[in-house]
Amino acid sequence: VDYLIIHATLITEDAAQKTVPDGAVAIQGDKILDLGESAKLKELYRAKNEIDAHDGIVVPGFVNTHTHLSTVALRGMVDTTDLGRWWRELVWPTEKQFISRDFTVSLAFLGIADQLRNGVTTVNDMSFFSDAVAEAAALMGLRGYFGETLVSQETPAYATMAQALDRVHRVQNLGVANGRILAAVTPHGLYNIRPDDLKTAVSFAKKNRLLFHMHLDESDSDTQFVLKTFKKNSLRVLEDFDVPPGSIMAHGVKMSADKMKIFKRLGLFLSTNVTSTQTLATGAAPLERYLSAGVPITLGTDGPITNSADSFLEDMRNLERSYQPHS
Repeated sequence: VDYLIIHATLITEDAAQKTVPDGAVAIQGDKILDLGESAKLKELYRAKNEIDAHDGIVVPGFVNTHTHLSTVALRGMVDTTDLGRWWRELVWPTEKQFISRDFTVSLAFLGIADQLRNGVTTVNDMSFFSDAVAEAAALMGLRGYFGETLVSQETPAYATMAQALDRVHRVQNLGVANGRILAAVTPHGLYNIRPDDLKTAVSFAKKNRLLFHMHLDESDSDTQFVLKTFKKNSLRVLEDFDVPPGSIMAHGVKMSADKMKIFKRLGLFLSTNVTSTQTLATGAAPLERYLSAGVPITLGTDGPITNSADSFLEDMRNLERSYQPHS
């Protein structure tokens, strides 16, 4: 075999939740060939490269379902006064002034390093110059979905929605990494995309069978803007636009009983971003209600702007601290 990792505690996450105290993993090419006790696998396989894990832990790679990999240069640029105003007056102007394709590639390498050092092997990313981020991910061995941040205004990456979706096509057409790199359609949020552009994005996702991923009900200002603009709540808007089942909604903090029913009926997934919402002081997603409604819950770190550590492990710890299910 190419690699044999020995003397590790294996957490398999199989149906039986099996743990192997002195475990080993045999790897051939890009496949896990076998796993079991170290002594047994050392007898079975001759390895080109043997790695002694020194009593470390080997687990399946984590899946981070909401990231902004290329925003590391804006790490810590957070203001809790008003989310919408913060985006409009601070984040967007800063990105417009400094972000370019070449700069994005450099930043993406740093963002990806943050993920890999925390055991994340798959991401669901939303960034400007998404094709550049996807190329960086392919080079660094990361797996994931990569979408262009879609907004109804000129950005450093595009001037029109057609140009934005062309970047999604570029991710689709990369044709690298043995299927590790997949495209997604990622409107930023209902508060900064016009109805006609949202309709175009949904149609594009369905036509090309791509993952659909966006921010939803992240704050009171977000929720109130949608009510004022669309004359209905966010989930009824998504229902009207017929977003595809399996779409991932990030945050989902402001969630009424009516909205929760629609969330479930549409077959949506939640990406809860514990550290980010704590930093923004926008509240916590009502996870107990999501679980009771049968909504699948996933975990994301969001971006370094609102989560300076950008650590999936820290987000898992924060989730454990903040969520105490009722017995």
